[in-house]
Amino acid sequence: MTKDANNIIVRLITDPSFRSWCLGNATALEDEHWERWVSNHAESIEDVNTAKKIVLELEQTTHRESKKTYQKYESWAQINKRISSPVHHLKDKPSSLHPSLGWMLTAAATILLLLVTMVTIEYTNFITVSSTDDNQQSPPELLSTVTDYGERKVILLDSGTRITLNANSSVTRYDGWVYDDTVRVQLQGEAFFDVTPRAFGEGPVFEVQTDDGNINVLGTRFMVNTWDKTTKVVLEKGKVALQHKGALQQNNKAVLNPSELAVFSQRTPDISIKNVNTSIYTSWTEGVFEFDRALLTEVADRIEKIFGKEVVIADPILMSKEVSGAVENDDLDVLLSALSRTLEISIVEHDDQIVFRQSMLESSFINQTLN
Repeated sequence: MTKDANNIIVRLITDPSFRSWCLGNATALEDEHWERWVSNHAESIEDVNTAKKIVLELEQTTHRESKKTYQKYESWAQINKRISSPVHHLKDKPSSLHPSLGWMLTAAATILLLLVTMVTIEYTNFITVSSTDDNQQSPPELLSTVTDYGERKVILLDSGTRITLNANSSVTRYDGWVYDDTVRVQLQGEAFFDVTPRAFGEGPVFEVQTDDGNINVLGTRFMVNTWDKTTKVVLEKGKVALQHKGALQQNNKAVLNPSELAVFSQRTPDISIKNVNTSIYTSWTEGVFEFDRALLTEVADRIEKIFGKEVVIADPILMSKEVSGAVENDDLDVLLSALSRTLEISIVEHDDQIVFRQSMLESSFINQTLN
């Protein structure tokens, strides 16, 4: 076995996540991580099988030796009892003691030898498995970052990559040592990724996982949104490769160029792509909502996603109203006030509900026109 192979095996069996996967105790995310890792490293399948075998054997050995230890303690207790108990049948022949005492001493020596042998074997196995070079890194830790309604967070990775996480969203990632050449994060909600550029082969590929598929990059700026059980990817700079999950998709791979929007989900067979104004999809990172002839229903949906309040458009005629321009979104009150002035509508905020209505002046004008 080569030194590299030995390092892989050691790193695998010392990873709690890998051991949980081998023993069937892993989480869904850990299951997906290890299944993907194995499928992407066919050349290491023998090392994986060896590591898995070691994990299973150690688990069995733990239970088996625990039982043996209990039995040995029972044997020692019995021996100690026999040694300590007085011998009432001895007379003038001291030689009558020899068979019994000899048997007890022999049994004690045998059990002691077994214990020493067992400890020696376990210690030797431990040293063999755990011996690695000094440069070995600690196993990775699964980390999650979550945002509340109306909140944004910035996550800085060791590689210099910057993740801006929008409100009502979460990112799960491994921190520290990674087993393969891909750094993966799993997204629920909306985030903007500014990945440090690197040439192919110069560093790990960055991958964003969603329920609908994967986005792979080498260095670029892009937005990913997974709300409404659909993944939307808007590329600002660089290139990203998309892969639609599932085997039945007709067009399950695509490459996205700057100023393009890709939309795909488990409910649709293809990845649809179109040109867009990227600032409309990324302006939220600067605390601004930017719209270009967006229906008021789209604006209402955006407010619900970000601030967690139900938006009611009380007058059906407002649903066809279009919104263009930029509005600050860091403060809900400021946002609603700006929308009210821009659209000339009445906006009333209750505890968990926001109601859009026609202004009194506009409503009067419409009624006069209809009459």
